[in-house]
Amino acid sequence: MKPLPNLFRWAVLVLCLCLAALPAAAARTVQAHVPETVAISSAIRPETLSAGLYHACAIQTDGTVACWGDPSNGKTVPPTGTFTQVAAGADHTCGLKTDGEVDCWGLESYIGSIPAGPFKQITTNAGFTCGIKDEGHVVCWGTGVFDTSPGYKYIQIDAGSALACGVLTGYEIEGAVACWNDEKEEQLTYLSGDFTQVAVGFYDSCGLKANGEVACWSNNSPNLIPAPSGTFTRISVYQDDFCGITSNGTVDCWGVSLLSDQEDTFTQVAAGFAFACGEKTDGTLFCWGSNSHEQVSGAPEGISIGQPQISAGGYHACTLNNDGSLNCWGADNDGRTTPPDGAVFQQVSAGRDHTCGIKDDGTLACWGYDEYNQVSNAPAEGTFTQVSAGWVHSCGLKTDGTVDCWGGNSQGQATDPTGLFTNISAGGSHTCAIQAENNKVACWGSIETDNLPTMFKEESLIQVSAGGEHVCGLSTESVIYCAGSNEEGQTGHMGMQYTQVSAGGFHTCGLRVDGSLRCVGSNYKGQASPPPGPFVEVSAGLHNTCAVRSDGRQVCWGLNIAGTTPRLTLWPAELPDGVQGAAYHETFTAEGGSESYIFSLEDGSLPPGLSLSESGELTGKPAASGTFTLGVQVVDDADHDFAIYHSYTITISPPDNWPIYLPVVMK
Repeated sequence: MKPLPNLFRWAVLVLCLCLAALPAAAARTVQAHVPETVAISSAIRPETLSAGLYHACAIQTDGTVACWGDPSNGKTVPPTGTFTQVAAGADHTCGLKTDGEVDCWGLESYIGSIPAGPFKQITTNAGFTCGIKDEGHVVCWGTGVFDTSPGYKYIQIDAGSALACGVLTGYEIEGAVACWNDEKEEQLTYLSGDFTQVAVGFYDSCGLKANGEVACWSNNSPNLIPAPSGTFTRISVYQDDFCGITSNGTVDCWGVSLLSDQEDTFTQVAAGFAFACGEKTDGTLFCWGSNSHEQVSGAPEGISIGQPQISAGGYHACTLNNDGSLNCWGADNDGRTTPPDGAVFQQVSAGRDHTCGIKDDGTLACWGYDEYNQVSNAPAEGTFTQVSAGWVHSCGLKTDGTVDCWGGNSQGQATDPTGLFTNISAGGSHTCAIQAENNKVACWGSIETDNLPTMFKEESLIQVSAGGEHVCGLSTESVIYCAGSNEEGQTGHMGMQYTQVSAGGFHTCGLRVDGSLRCVGSNYKGQASPPPGPFVEVSAGLHNTCAVRSDGRQVCWGLNIAGTTPRLTLWPAELPDGVQGAAYHETFTAEGGSESYIFSLEDGSLPPGLSLSESGELTGKPAASGTFTLGVQVVDDADHDFAIYHSYTITISPPDNWPIYLPVVMK
């Protein structure tokens, strides 16, 4: 990169410090979502919150975008439609739509000519935008200073003011970082390491490693510079204001503006120019720092952002909603689908016949089948960061890194291990966890560490998942390793390029970098035959599998005993307006049940001239203008117990050439 003039560098530094000193208005809190069940690479999971120069944007649970702060050039006025990721820059904003295409708003010269998708991830900064195409290559556009990246494939990218960087994917350079500048030259051939995310600042950049450590370097050279200590799950930067979520959920910030750290726990953080916004685990959105353009006080109230969490069990499943409430369905024997009234949760885990969750205060609650005290013996005291419900036992990871297990212990699976851990999973009659000191797996019960293949137990892992009679782990190199029973092929070869693994009863599913799923093992009910993606989370149950799509919708497949398919989802969230006399066509779709649905008008009235077919086609030519309210219901044709209702409002405008009648003056 070309060296920057010293006067300019000092001017930017002084400006940052001055903005940091501005009085900040009281932070606003709005509804947000709660953390996912397991640690998923922050480089892959879409960012639903992004902060730019003087504004910020968030994707709401219905897929629409809300923005606040500096309104100049229209960068806080998003278009209609649904999105899976948002990226706020200096004077424009871009969003990744659910169909993989990109839409941008704000200063036209910064937006440029948007190339056709589909894209997997986008990033913006001052005057340009870059995106990762489906095949992993990067394309940049905007003012022309950036055109494209060096010929690598990437899993995540980030743009600074004068260069962009990305985490590489490939056999020999997996996890390394490559950067390029405005002359399309490689700033670094690559910075070797096992990185999962990179955050590019004005002078400096930082990368998040698979073990949670942060490494930082100067943008003028690959030489490392001091970095924050500890471990993190996500980092963010704008200019040279860095913030990161630590492994215990708090926020640490460093850089020019010296943004204050946050002791509350967060699931997502976005650093802007001398301000930051974060998604708290108690279901609120919190912004702090400079309020020069109401980027702190202007955060909208009452919005809900993020994506739900899903967990598939034996014959039931649960979804954790963004407000901390739970929706559980399926067999309700012993109350396994009936969580405590009024409780607010931040994580849920569905076992074979019981369910456990972490409440918003970090304490545990379990319910359902209790023959082996897997419910009644749940710890009443202490705070936890993860809980995992197995077949007849459960284990929790406490905030101090120790493990507490309870319930059936016939094979020693509920015997508490010594040491500190970062991730845990309870299976059939065994439990596995990742050791904090070396990121290696430890198992006890019917599967013990000593009995694991050498390649598996010596590998550094970022996630572990215990199944019925097997265990799988995701390595820092994005490779899935499995061991244990292979009677149904559940420990079969999975390959590379994964961001999550989930071991079910007798099958295994992995989430690939591109959002697709690969499943192996028992498939007698179709549980190992996933639908097309992209997805952001997967959970393999006993004989079924559930997943969350990139747009937040949930879908399950496999055994459907007692309704282990989630409550149906009906789309679109809103109906487009129409014009009187003009052809109108909108298609309703449903997901979450079988492939056959029946749509009907349940109440209200359609505009005259429109009709709704049982297949979900709303067509015709409106014969009158006005605003109409209607209720649409969809029923699963294969199982009429599953239905969903949604109320819509549609406005029909008069045609543009509507005649204007002037009063007649009689003489």
